[in-house]
Amino acid sequence: MLEELDYNPGTINIRVSTMRSFVRYCYEDKGWIKETIHQRFKLVKAPIDNVEAFTLEEAHRLIGWVDDTTYTGFQMKVIMYVLLDTMVRIGELVEIKHENVELKKGTIMLKGDASLYWV
Repeated sequence: MLEELDYNPGTINIRVSTMRSFVRYCYEDKGWIKETIHQRFKLVKAPIDNVEAFTLEEAHRLIGWVDDTTYTGFQMKVIMYVLLDTMVRIGELVEIKHENVELKKGTIMLKGDASLYWV
């Protein structure tokens, strides 16, 4: 996949992991495979992506750019502040319900993978 199809190492690793999981399932749960061939599946070395965070100045410039005199602008500014203050994921942010926000306590209850937690 790397040389012939020119796939990205990340794409290859996702496919190898999926195949390894399926072959392990066939071996351990179903007994369709008699030897542990899934252990021979190796991931391709992929370069580590370093994601640079905003500097304080960049965050201030970004927030200052938003026109909060409109409803949409105010909403955008609140979203930015929540993202920066809590480091919440976008998917968790859009799942926040009115009843999960405690303004007097200054907390938000987030629904994670299998748990609830407060920020």
